[in-house]
Amino acid sequence: MSIKIKNVYDKIVSPENLYRSAHRTLLKGLRYKENGADWKLRMEYHINKIHRQLTDFTYRHGKYQVFKVYYPKERTILAASITDRVVHHALHDVIEPIVDRKFINHSYACRLGRGQHAGIKAAKAMLQANDYCIHLDVKKFFYNIHRDTLLSIVRRTIKDEKADWLLTQIVDSSINHAFFQPAVSLSQLSLFDEMPEVNATGLPDAVRGLPIGNLTSQLLANWYLNELDQFVKHELKHSAYIRYMDDMVIFGNHAKDLNRIEKEISAFCNDKLMLALHDTGGASPYYHGLTFLGFRIFRDHTRVKSASVARFRNKLSYHIAHTDYRKKEGFDELFARAQSWNAHAANADTWQLRTKVFGRYPVTEFMMKNNFKTAKINQLLQWN
Repeated sequence: MSIKIKNVYDKIVSPENLYRSAHRTLLKGLRYKENGADWKLRMEYHINKIHRQLTDFTYRHGKYQVFKVYYPKERTILAASITDRVVHHALHDVIEPIVDRKFINHSYACRLGRGQHAGIKAAKAMLQANDYCIHLDVKKFFYNIHRDTLLSIVRRTIKDEKADWLLTQIVDSSINHAFFQPAVSLSQLSLFDEMPEVNATGLPDAVRGLPIGNLTSQLLANWYLNELDQFVKHELKHSAYIRYMDDMVIFGNHAKDLNRIEKEISAFCNDKLMLALHDTGGASPYYHGLTFLGFRIFRDHTRVKSASVARFRNKLSYHIAHTDYRKKEGFDELFARAQSWNAHAANADTWQLRTKVFGRYPVTEFMMKNNFKTAKINQLLQWN
């Protein structure tokens, strides 16, 4: 789809858009933390400052805080400052609805009206209609996105030089600014599968990687792999395909055809996107099931992965042991955790599993039997 983005910079940097972006940035609990509360208290000052810097092009992306997460796999997360997150939101909220129109229907990650559970339902429907499938995923996807290739893709759509300037500031932010933790490599090169060649200046020829944690990184990563989506749809003309960020599944009724398509997809990723895929072992028959987005999917039923269940059991045991749930504050925290996993697991055939997990603890068992209705729980605990 030929879409061009023009004359959007004024909308991005408008005070109205910056205020909306600030409210969205502070929405998920950040406003209760010390730096979030202070930022909100001085919001007018911060918004005016951001607006002035973006208007006169003196804005420079700040430093990141760096930390690691270990589930579902070890990843290095770069956390931007609140000011920079507001700028990310301001850019994202203006261009994302336009760019989203470029994406295929079977791309499910970070898109309004789609998401993880919609992707699982679509994958199950495709598994029911096909005899074979292959699950593909990219090696260290965010760390290996080739920035120049990404920007060339983006610039085919964004024809606003000012918006391009801001986007480039954000894309290059983890290269141009040192992290708070000096032990972390400036360009994350230690995280790559292979080190890029270095030229006479000592800088890598192929600068790679997007910061995991930025809202804009999610959009740009989707945009990057949209090139593959379009190749599969229009060049390979294969419609039984689904993607959730860098997790992809192709379906078909003939194993040889799928193995051929896998090779063509792998070659496209290597040649056009400079990405490598993990080895798959080839097409798998439907009765082996499909592991996708934390679930085991079969034609007639769906299960939650055992590792996910074990992890939740451990976390639930820990929080019950360390939370005074007879107090409303403690209970609210426990309630949110239990309700979140219950809603997630309910997308599979897990009634007996959830009954067993929550049945170990009287308070969570009562939650489940009352469908997590807070009024009945409050009545039980005699809160006013």
